[in-house]
Amino acid sequence: METTGFTDRINSGEAMDEFNPQIPKDLPALDLPSACAVALVPGQQTQGYRYMYEKLTEKGDLLNDRINYFARLMALDRMQLLEGAEMDEKPEEVMDYEKRALSLIAPLMQPRQDLGFYVGRVCCDALGDDISMNEMSLVLETSRELGGGGRVSLNLEPLRQQNISYSLFPGQVIGVEATNPSGTCLNVSNVYLPESLPVPTSNTADLKQIYSGDTNRPVHIVTVAGPYVLPSVLDFEPLEAFVRTMESNPPDVIIMLGPFIDIEHESIEQGLTEQSPEEIFKQHITPRLQRLSQSRQCLSLVLIPSNQDAITEYVAFPQPPIGAGLSPQESVEKLVELGLDRVPNLFLFPNPVQFTINELVCATSTLDILFHMNRNRVHYGKDEDLIAQQFENMMQQRSFCPLYPPANGFHFDSSRALLLGEENGPCQLLVKPDLMIVPSRLKQSARAVGGTLCVNPGYLLKHGKQGTYSRIVVHPFELPEGDDVLEHSLTERSNVQVLKI
Repeated sequence: METTGFTDRINSGEAMDEFNPQIPKDLPALDLPSACAVALVPGQQTQGYRYMYEKLTEKGDLLNDRINYFARLMALDRMQLLEGAEMDEKPEEVMDYEKRALSLIAPLMQPRQDLGFYVGRVCCDALGDDISMNEMSLVLETSRELGGGGRVSLNLEPLRQQNISYSLFPGQVIGVEATNPSGTCLNVSNVYLPESLPVPTSNTADLKQIYSGDTNRPVHIVTVAGPYVLPSVLDFEPLEAFVRTMESNPPDVIIMLGPFIDIEHESIEQGLTEQSPEEIFKQHITPRLQRLSQSRQCLSLVLIPSNQDAITEYVAFPQPPIGAGLSPQESVEKLVELGLDRVPNLFLFPNPVQFTINELVCATSTLDILFHMNRNRVHYGKDEDLIAQQFENMMQQRSFCPLYPPANGFHFDSSRALLLGEENGPCQLLVKPDLMIVPSRLKQSARAVGGTLCVNPGYLLKHGKQGTYSRIVVHPFELPEGDDVLEHSLTERSNVQVLKI
């Protein structure tokens, strides 16, 4: 039944969503080489590591540091708003300015009749796998430095009386203006969120080197997320259909996200096959990856694993690339075992990952954080765009996984996933991405969110039936004379289609 359902799919190539339909989307001629340079941003989880060694004290310190990190940012923003002056560059004056800024944050546990400014992490005061946060269970937890690590209840009724919208989820660090008459409950009159990350820029001279000669043409990027195999039998018809589509209209870059072989696939889970996942991958997936990489001269093929992948031993988030090991020799052996050493122009990236395509900063993850944040939120007011709101939450919280505690059943290595600030943890967003790709069970879509092009390509196979993928066309800059520094303005020069396979 499942094979027949996919075989009899209808309206292949139909656009389920389109962003900037007025922008041309014609493919370049096949004789033109790829116009892309793909590179990994420093600080990613490129090596294998031993997980399940985290300590409770270490986890507590990281959560505490996360509150302090955002408290400093929001206190400095508030200081600048109140005084209208930025801090000087002299170290002693910077320290004095920051100290005065942090003094604006009121102690959380002390009673206060007038409005105070508080910063903390949104938490649920009830414990249990099946318990979800609601307005009665909302608490704000501060850091040890700001208030002894205490928690107080949040009363959001004043916000509703003023008809002020809000959307909160566990793990979100926020600032609030509130009274605290008893020292145990904040009557919230305003909610403040951290400012978004800085926008990436490039100078004109670098852009002229990228867009010159044959490379001064639109760049075509395809993104697709697994599963690639039908759920009850090891039939790779969905992957084959995708490969044939790419061979007929090859892009410059293909970004393939796992799972490539789902660890919960019926044949794997019940032991219905005598082949190992690595053997299945080498037999069925590697030859198709070779066909993709050869469909256009110098096409770049990017593979990003999933926590559901059976071909990797790393199931905790963040996840090193496919084939990663604890030593270089181990990595080489795994790549040979999977046959990936014979695939040209292949980039094996971790999950999550930040990388560049020419000047563009891209960020992607296979974790369905959009769905989990939406499921665990407490909100009031009109929902203009749920998906855009969750993308914005990721950028404001500067993390691929701002939800804490993580979703039930999700494996999460706190010692790496919670790193923030100068240490540049692998789950930390370093700048506001030009392009953010997060596959989700929520409706497939493409939209601009605060200057970032945010794409949910959906899944190639959804409930065993026909799924979707996305095509992105990025037009080159119209460069001015001189040596100016320019924002990349991707949302103004790109077209995105989410298409049925």
